[in-house]
Amino acid sequence: MLWPIRPNVMFAGIAILCVPMCGIAESQESRADSDQESPIYGVEVGSFLSETRTTYSTVNGLPSNDVLSVAVTHDEEVYAATTKGISKLVDGKWFAIAEYKTPVKLLAPHGEKLICTAETGLYLVDAATSTQLAALPESAVDPVNQHALIGGKQALLGTSTGLWRLDGDALKPVDALNSLLGDEKEIRQIAVSHDERIAVAAAAGLFQSAPDGQWTSITPRDGSRSWAPVDVRGVAFDGNGRLWFASPQGVGVQDDEGWTLYTGQDGLPYNDFTTMSAGEGAVVWFGTRLGAIRYDGKIWEYHAAPRWLPDNLVRAIAVQQDGTPWFATEHGLGAIERKPTTLDEKARFLEDEIDKYHRRTPYGYVHSVRLKDVADKREWTQSDSDNDGLWTAMYGAGECFAYAATKDVKARQRATAAFEALRFLSQVTQGGSNPAPRGFPARSILPTSGRNPNDGDTPERDIKQQERDPQWKVLSPRWPTSADGKWYWKTDTSSDELDGHYFFYALYYDLVAETDAEKQRVRDVVAAITDHLIEHDYALVDHDGKPTRWARFGPGDLNHGEMLYQRGLNSLSILSYLKVAEHVT
Repeated sequence: MLWPIRPNVMFAGIAILCVPMCGIAESQESRADSDQESPIYGVEVGSFLSETRTTYSTVNGLPSNDVLSVAVTHDEEVYAATTKGISKLVDGKWFAIAEYKTPVKLLAPHGEKLICTAETGLYLVDAATSTQLAALPESAVDPVNQHALIGGKQALLGTSTGLWRLDGDALKPVDALNSLLGDEKEIRQIAVSHDERIAVAAAAGLFQSAPDGQWTSITPRDGSRSWAPVDVRGVAFDGNGRLWFASPQGVGVQDDEGWTLYTGQDGLPYNDFTTMSAGEGAVVWFGTRLGAIRYDGKIWEYHAAPRWLPDNLVRAIAVQQDGTPWFATEHGLGAIERKPTTLDEKARFLEDEIDKYHRRTPYGYVHSVRLKDVADKREWTQSDSDNDGLWTAMYGAGECFAYAATKDVKARQRATAAFEALRFLSQVTQGGSNPAPRGFPARSILPTSGRNPNDGDTPERDIKQQERDPQWKVLSPRWPTSADGKWYWKTDTSSDELDGHYFFYALYYDLVAETDAEKQRVRDVVAAITDHLIEHDYALVDHDGKPTRWARFGPGDLNHGEMLYQRGLNSLSILSYLKVAEHVT
């Protein structure tokens, strides 16, 4: 039988065992010799490519977040086609071009300019003007029937009724291909190679023309795999001239040696494709209905919204020469840059973001925030968490490691601030409206000048919750007030919180605390919490005199009681706490 496992406990519980073991492995003589500085071992790391995503919306000047297509011209200018016209990116802002205020369904580079479909025509566009090149075929006037567009030496339009080529001032059907398509004439994507081969992804399959105009249907074969792909969604020629296609059957690439076919068994993350595009060198990007995929010939990298994209449904992809892909979605435009960076640069960026957005209360508890708009960091909302102690401890542990490796004064200051925040969680519970036994750390705090978190949190509500969840603890108040009346503090502290506290205290004691006074502050708080556990049969006991729901580590609870299914993790946790306490005190 599989017992449920709390992920936070497993993560922190395993981690905290590591640090005190390092200290215990030292000889008693070396530990007693405070004048001898412990050696710091490390690995020198240079720069590496780090991915950074940027999302663009109406906040950045787009006329609409509903982006239908995106294009990169030969001079590396980026354009977005939306339901309210075309915009050009200039210094991080989008500016409308030409006179379009209507939806522009398809957009493609055409030399130094663009071609697009809008209303009933195919247009040539630059930054200020547009010229109609041809009227759209009657079947393609409806944007729903427009699927693919490509420019260059020739302009090709893919529709629900086949492939069309710009010839003079008219779009004419490519009969040689359209006759091969049979009844399923829908074209999904078009690609043209450097040697003028044309490849087409179609509902009917995968097709290619030679420079002489002869069209053929392609049935890739790779060893024992032989496909006659249908419902082909994407096609591209990569920087090495290799032909790629994407279909629900999988992905294929053709080089001088033949075909290589990929499915989920070969690492392909997902196969509900919408489009694809060549990247730098041998890199290809795939758009799907559930994110984007990058493949460099060795590694499949999956990118999902909202972390990497404005939305999971990728409508179009265009890639700049430096390898930066742009993604058109119905909730904005996204880009993913790969820039050389160092661990130090990355850490400084993240630490600055934490300092700006993620510190709650004057003690600086670190917790996630909510943005009003995923693409706009101007407005955010902070909130408390049941795991304020754990997350602040994990953050503080990182700063302890940073100080040990770099001796950066700012890292020391941040680690010390985290220590004081965690220490206060054990101080705020003493005295006040409902004092807890000495050494009991609160989950979190809220200022009494704000909302009362006890509103609506009644014993009756707890009883109803307990009917649904037998282990739910009936406790009132769940947020007592501190002795000075300035804070509410949250009860029912869990094993997760203790994992964070002990993990951090051991690191702070070994790597940051330098004076006797600093080390004594660590000893005092670790001793208080550990004494509390020992005095209460290895459990955290709340202000009601009863153990909390999760922080129970006694042999009776773990071997015979309702905590049996937590036995392994909680045994590891309590042994780790005791090791830390022995090491520190």
